Amino acid sequence: MIELYVCMGSACYLKGSTDIIEILKEELQKNNLLGIIHMRGSFCLGPCNQGVVIKVGNRFFKNVSPQNIKSLFENEIMPFIKNDAPSERTKDDDSYV
Repeated sequence: MIELYVCMGSACYLKGSTDIIEILKEELQKNNLLGIIHMRGSFCLGPCNQGVVIKVGNRFFKNVSPQNIKSLFENEIMPFIKNDAPSERTKDDDSYV
């Protein structure tokens, strides 16, 4: 299972992290990824001045907003999940290609 963390620290919270979580839930469901991606809220992920911050596997995505999350998910996160994070999948994830 691939871990996806959304920063819920104060700066990210004020910049819309709860809205981003709701949008990500929709995108994960739409792309049949609910059993492959485990999304969690997280305490501060570090670069508060570049929030909202999302961490997928070992990669950080910064300056995420409710306005750009769908595009970021499609153009950055999905390709990363498909190509760069396969070692983070478990045997149960074999149906995902």
